[in-house]
Amino acid sequence: MTTMISKEIRLKNRPVGMPAESDFELAEVSMPEVGDGEILVQNIYMSVDPYMRARMYDRKSYMPPFQLDQPLGGSCVGRVLESKNEQFQIDDFVIGMQGFIVSDHFDMLMQFYGDLGKWIAEGKIKWKETIIDGIENAPRAFIGLFKGENLGKMIVKLS
Repeated sequence: MTTMISKEIRLKNRPVGMPAESDFELAEVSMPEVGDGEILVQNIYMSVDPYMRARMYDRKSYMPPFQLDQPLGGSCVGRVLESKNEQFQIDDFVIGMQGFIVSDHFDMLMQFYGDLGKWIAEGKIKWKETIIDGIENAPRAFIGLFKGENLGKMIVKLS
């Protein structure tokens, strides 16, 4: 089987003041084979959010700090490429979320998805977003949040 290579953004340095592009690095890693009960997801979009700034500092907060030289975690939307989990099929779309609805009200998640889907279909929810292309531009997109370079949600299109 061909080894699959993935790209990830890592925290290279703990920022002093405002984060800079030099505080991040783009790394390539080999993906392990999918094991029993696991899935392989190709992330398509990732969100960059202001809360991530607090996680860059090594101090107590409501969420644990990012670790140096490790991939940064956040919200994403992806497509299942390989599945050894009967709950997911190839080409299923999956959402990885952090925040209010998941951590505080997980028991209401399915109701939330149902309500949200209905409201979007009915045109009751309107939104704007700024989309930046390429994982290599994720640090620039993140820093842009603090410079007012986004209209609505800041999203990075990965593929």
